[in-house]
Amino acid sequence: MVFEEHYRYGVTMISSTYPLLDAFWTAVEIVGLVLLAWLVVAVVMDVFRSSDLSGLAKAAWVIAVILVPFIGVLVYVVARGGEMHDRARRIHGTLDRAGPESVERATESASLVGQLSALADLRARGILSKDEFDAAKARILGFSQVGADLGA
Repeated sequence: MVFEEHYRYGVTMISSTYPLLDAFWTAVEIVGLVLLAWLVVAVVMDVFRSSDLSGLAKAAWVIAVILVPFIGVLVYVVARGGEMHDRARRIHGTLDRAGPESVERATESASLVGQLSALADLRARGILSKDEFDAAKARILGFSQVGADLGA
């Protein structure tokens, strides 16, 4: 036999001890376990995201999902799965509204404040006259010179 011959010389070929179908089945099992773990995490996150569940109900769902993951996830998705998407969309919508635009506005306002404080410092030290200060301030704030003159 091929197996005995290779084993006799101290070399064992992995293909003779671990057939291709077994390797495929192991890959399927690993993917299944990763998907189950992902579903468990998603369900636990949704349980804690739910505002309509009491503390006791949240604890019961978490215990059920952790102790019996496959059945717990399946029952949760059947019982409350229709609302999972709505809760996730509500959370992600809230995060999107506080997204890049608000960061840009905060950065822009911080730079405006810094520029205005530098101008005020120059004015206080007597480096800029009142007219130069007003013109630079209007330029920083985006006002035209005509608008600054009308407001004065």
